[in-house]
Amino acid sequence: MSYRKGEDTLAKKRRRLPVSVVIERDDGFQSADIAELEGACRRITNGGEFLYSRDRFGDHYWHVIRFGAQHQADALKLWLHQNSFEGRPAPRFGPTDDERIAFEREALAWGFRTGAIRRVIQAFRKCNGTLTQQWSAAHQVASNYKMPDGDVSQVFVGWAQRNHPHWFHRWRKPTQTPWEDPNDYPPPGAYPHSEDD
Repeated sequence: MSYRKGEDTLAKKRRRLPVSVVIERDDGFQSADIAELEGACRRITNGGEFLYSRDRFGDHYWHVIRFGAQHQADALKLWLHQNSFEGRPAPRFGPTDDERIAFEREALAWGFRTGAIRRVIQAFRKCNGTLTQQWSAAHQVASNYKMPDGDVSQVFVGWAQRNHPHWFHRWRKPTQTPWEDPNDYPPPGAYPHSEDD
């Protein structure tokens, strides 16, 4: 990557701002927390220059704020301590457990009402290919319905695996052959002794 001669690069900013404050935290911050931190830095520098980045320290990527003067770094350290900034919650990605359970409940109710659950599970079970091909067949059948937002085929197949594993995995007891007569065998309690004695 090439730079123009007068371009202000990250390395030039680091040389220009030698004093740094390190927040020893691997997790990111929520966007509202970042905006609050940058606002505090603007107030501390009185609208001057500062640099917020994430730098590598061994196996960790910590948050680093660079200033031009030591008194600015000391003011930010005091602000971070007063606001307990390091302990703020990390951003959440994906639904919470309660949201996931509510979605599964609604998706199952929709699947039973429309009959989609039966057809999706049958498509998954009848496909004799790889697991990817089985999921693809289930998704194709589910796409024929006007389904709610989210992956309902995964909810349907997961429900069948949890609640009906013997049927889903074909663990059913084999039926008797038509030429067998149960009277040809002695009843279970016919012998007074057991193998354990």
